[in-house]
Amino acid sequence: MKPRTRDAVPSEAQTSASGADAERLASASWAVRLEGMLRSPWAVLVVVGTLMCVAALLAIHAIGDKSLWLDEGLSARLAQFSPADAISATYSTPTPGAIALYYVLLHFWSSVSTDESWLRLLSAVCVVASIPLVYMLGRRLMSTAAGVTAATVVALSPYVVSQAQSARPYGLVILLATALTLTFYSAMKVGGLRIWLLYAAVALAGVYAHTTVAYLIAAQGAVAGVDLLLLRRRSIWTIGSRCAAAAVIVVGCYPLTGQFSAEGLAGVPSPTFQNVGQALYHLTGGATLLLVTSFAVIALPLIGWVWLRRGRQLEFSILVAVSVAPIALELLVSLQRPMFIERYLTMAIPGLALLVAAAVDLLSSWKPSLRGAVATRSPRQSAIVTAGAWALIAVLALRSVGSVYTGWQEQWRGAVEMVAAESQSGDQVIVYPGYARLPFDYYATRNPGFRNIRPAFPEIGWGDYFPASGPSFAASLADAKQTGRVWLVYRSGDGVGATDASLIASFVSCGITRSDTTLEQVEVVLVEFPAAGCLAAR
Repeated sequence: MKPRTRDAVPSEAQTSASGADAERLASASWAVRLEGMLRSPWAVLVVVGTLMCVAALLAIHAIGDKSLWLDEGLSARLAQFSPADAISATYSTPTPGAIALYYVLLHFWSSVSTDESWLRLLSAVCVVASIPLVYMLGRRLMSTAAGVTAATVVALSPYVVSQAQSARPYGLVILLATALTLTFYSAMKVGGLRIWLLYAAVALAGVYAHTTVAYLIAAQGAVAGVDLLLLRRRSIWTIGSRCAAAAVIVVGCYPLTGQFSAEGLAGVPSPTFQNVGQALYHLTGGATLLLVTSFAVIALPLIGWVWLRRGRQLEFSILVAVSVAPIALELLVSLQRPMFIERYLTMAIPGLALLVAAAVDLLSSWKPSLRGAVATRSPRQSAIVTAGAWALIAVLALRSVGSVYTGWQEQWRGAVEMVAAESQSGDQVIVYPGYARLPFDYYATRNPGFRNIRPAFPEIGWGDYFPASGPSFAASLADAKQTGRVWLVYRSGDGVGATDASLIASFVSCGITRSDTTLEQVEVVLVEFPAAGCLAAR
């Protein structure tokens, strides 16, 4: 007869250990399922497609409500030129050769319509098209979740939405900067003459969309050069491929030499802590999103330490080259030739999105421990942190995106409507500065009320303006004093220099002011001069 034994009762330690194992298994299983869903082509299609739809909705909402501003007027004018004439005309602007590719694309785009909403829609299409490329770039450099994070940042960024609603090249710059970095990463990983020549072609497209893309190319070129110097085995094909790409880029960029002229950048202030901070504030999309980006920049050394330990030297160097390096290079150049404004930093937008994604990826995978080291989070914790980061970015971005639709605008459309409604046959119009005739002319040529109104400055017929020529502003004001009613439409605020402000004040004091209306960024004054001449001269 066998002796009776007590039922085996697990100890407290065994219970705790088994419970912990079960929790880890459940956590791992949950995380694996989530990662599997993210890796599913259908799930990726849904996530990226949703982000593209959201970006499209944000971009097209109220896209035609605002009047064309100063530089959009230039876009609208050059869009009517043939491609050859558009390229030639860019060399008559204060920044010769800049944005030539965008004007050519806009020419074909405007063959459908010249409505302001349609002109701006090209930028919106470029921004929406960049979303899947940003996702692919984040996935290749980091992970699927990081790709979603970077795509979310770009899709919801208030700054990106504002550029998607502008008939300017910066939406195209975002698209080409992302494509350029994708091509660069493939060239560095795979190599070969064909991929490097493809990189050179995309690089040239970038600089002809906007020459500030050259800062991004320079940073990537530094990565390629340092990588070549550190290679133990220097293949003649590797060296030849990279040198061939560099030669194509240098030769192709030669027509842009001296593009940033003193005249073209005359209104850009020298960099100070205040205006540098303001440029970064607008670039990142507001105060709260600036804090998020600043956190990512501060975390960059830790990101580098983790990535280098994992043998991802190339990926980290590319991350630096596409995010903080172009901004630092432009700031350095701006110490000699001021040009540090948010629009000229657009080429860094995809890189900054990747930097935020890298910080979220680090935060979701690693956590500080009580011993001062860095511990690894559980898969479930990692997924929760990542999802929380997505939600936080979305909330912060959507809170700030409303400012895009209510922000400042130059009311050239309103000025044209006011003059047309209150004008009399034989009235003259002076538009200051002469460059402002571009957006003013866009609306004037579409308004039947301008058939009997004569342009006094610039003294070129409606619809025939480019480039500005004829009498000077001072001479045009002097001649206008000898006539009857004159409309003076000028860009107010910092758009008027001290000398010209004095000329305007003297001109207005000479006659009888019949109306003086302040629109947003635009002043409209109707002055009537008696037949005897200037009243101030009596």
